[in-house]
Amino acid sequence: MKAPQWFQTVVLCLGSAAPLLLGPPALAADDVTLSYGLLELSVSVSSLEAYAYDNEIDDELAFYLDFLSDEEKADLRTLLTTSAGVSPVTLSQVLYSPLGETWLGRLGEVIQTESWQNGSRGLRGALILAATDEEGLTLLNVMRRFPTPTLRINSVEILDVVNTVVDLLEETDAAIATLKTQTNTEIAATDPIDFTQGPDLTQPGALAWQTQTWELKDTQRNRSLPVDLYLPESTAPAPLVVFSHGFAARRTSFVDLAQHLASHGIAVAAIEHPGSNFQQIENLVAGNASAAMAPNEFVDRPQDISYLLDYIEAQNRGPLANRFDLDKIGVMGHSFGGYTALALAGAQLNVDQLQARCTDELLEKDAINISIPLQCLALQSQVDQPLHDERVNAVFVFNPITSLVFGEQGLGQLRTPIMMVSGSADSIAPALTEQMQPFTWLTPTEKYLVMMQGGTHNYAQSDTLPNELSGPDPALAREYLKALGLAFIKTHVVGQSDYGQFLQAEYAQHLGRDPLPLSLVQNLSLMPVELKP
Repeated sequence: MKAPQWFQTVVLCLGSAAPLLLGPPALAADDVTLSYGLLELSVSVSSLEAYAYDNEIDDELAFYLDFLSDEEKADLRTLLTTSAGVSPVTLSQVLYSPLGETWLGRLGEVIQTESWQNGSRGLRGALILAATDEEGLTLLNVMRRFPTPTLRINSVEILDVVNTVVDLLEETDAAIATLKTQTNTEIAATDPIDFTQGPDLTQPGALAWQTQTWELKDTQRNRSLPVDLYLPESTAPAPLVVFSHGFAARRTSFVDLAQHLASHGIAVAAIEHPGSNFQQIENLVAGNASAAMAPNEFVDRPQDISYLLDYIEAQNRGPLANRFDLDKIGVMGHSFGGYTALALAGAQLNVDQLQARCTDELLEKDAINISIPLQCLALQSQVDQPLHDERVNAVFVFNPITSLVFGEQGLGQLRTPIMMVSGSADSIAPALTEQMQPFTWLTPTEKYLVMMQGGTHNYAQSDTLPNELSGPDPALAREYLKALGLAFIKTHVVGQSDYGQFLQAEYAQHLGRDPLPLSLVQNLSLMPVELKP
């Protein structure tokens, strides 16, 4: 009776909202009722509490426990009392965003009020308040905080959600099996290389670097753009990589990756995107913003980087004369930053697809893919000019969102070399729908798909994220990004062909280790996947 992964994800993503000034609910749930058609089974919250904390079983609960094994009983106690590790100060940014509204609406069809109404409003308050409890966000605390005497769980809706998740997991497992087969095929087709005798790409390079912080102002768009520049101390002009952070993140999220590249002679400019960064979330919580993301971010983000490149070109003619080799420019991006990088490289927003699929009916029917509501926000952006910047030579993206905002038509426009990194346990941007299937749509001959088996969505340097979001070993994941990112940039931006040997399936196999085995393929063929919202 372990909690389904979808429920854990919901609790982590929705229940970890920043603290809001909410008073306690007028009521609290006394009973939990499981309904399936005309059948209803009820148990009091107090009975569950006594069992969870003291292993006391009253007559009310004994009937249900008779159906469980000893192991399942122990799992139930753990499930009821285990904190999700969610800090109301640092976690989830979505409860009052369109993203959060969509998820709450879907979850509210599963967890309903006493009068059979959608429980989304009650859930929002219950989750936030539970996250502030001393015990943390537990299932029992959510029950305690739910604002009606009876919390109804609609089993039909649960089964619908679970079946959708199971289908996705089965399809993902089949796709990963195909990927592993292709990995073995590519290894067999190349001459063996003893990578133990070569350089260790996870180690820093020989160069020191300078760090500068710029406060840029695009007056035409009224955008303030903080930028951290990591500039190698070298007499030779440095190739340039621009890094784009994810939604509700900071430009410092992957500072170790930026420093690593700088130590190997590659300048890195990490840009902060106002309107979709962590500051935007803080503004929302403080009442200084009306939404978790500004409406034009799908356009503004790529334009931020184009503006930055214009600025660097001017600096290269002035105060930083000839410090940059601007014929050699790459872009790296995580999650929403992955979208940003791809748009700059030539992938086109698929407005027709977005309009057809981003309906309230479709979103409420199936919102398993958390990234879909975010992608649908692209319809709020005013796309009046191409976002492609021809100065970009190659893109390195990890956990990007792609399926709906670009689709096959939009990604098919991309012509630059690309490496796409995915995590098999990514519950925010699922591997199959957001990276694996989209990888098959790419047309460049120089393309690479990397799979971290067991990897999640976020590997940023943080000690505040629960394991379900940061993964089993985020430090190891970042080591992979350092090595593969360096090899990719050196090969396809700098033009050092000898680094191409590190862009092979055999190297990924050499580099990877438990708990995050690593696979890399350059070609992949999958059965078409129905990309449900």
